[in-house]
Amino acid sequence: MSEIPLSLATLLGGIAAVMYFWEKRNLGWLSHLKQSRLAPAIPLDPSSLCAYASSHHRPLSLTRAIAQRRGLEVRSFDSESAWLDEQVKGLGLKTVRELDGLIKRYGHVASCLTDYSVPQQPIDSDFIIAAVFEIVVMERDGKEGLQRFSTALKYSHRDADLADELFHQYGKIKRHG
Repeated sequence: MSEIPLSLATLLGGIAAVMYFWEKRNLGWLSHLKQSRLAPAIPLDPSSLCAYASSHHRPLSLTRAIAQRRGLEVRSFDSESAWLDEQVKGLGLKTVRELDGLIKRYGHVASCLTDYSVPQQPIDSDFIIAAVFEIVVMERDGKEGLQRFSTALKYSHRDADLADELFHQYGKIKRHG
């Protein structure tokens, strides 16, 4: 009779050892699990936007990838980013989680789209966040919506011709990857 509990204990110990070494060996899986957490559903205001843009892995990793690809430096997020807050309000975003969902959904395409713009050196997370916002507007309202959105902004006004060019480049990225 004592053989069954001993065999079971040995089996469970073996399973625990395999799981331990599997986790140690396969950190990419664990890292992916940690990074897939949802951002908090706190109200999106200038301070929470700054905290998100300065510390969350999604905008930071996209910003670092753009900087590396283009040979740019990365700077700390500007907490006085009134132009980005203006865009948040223009899009009607309410929570950090909602913003994070947009970054997750459109971040890769936005990263590609930034290759068609000339950033000021160095860049911060607002560069990728603004590109995501432009994609959201294009997806919601098309070219005319982007032109309206871009020309209506007080702090980050973009003329209609530049908005038209951005829409054209976005179409190429969507078609060809």
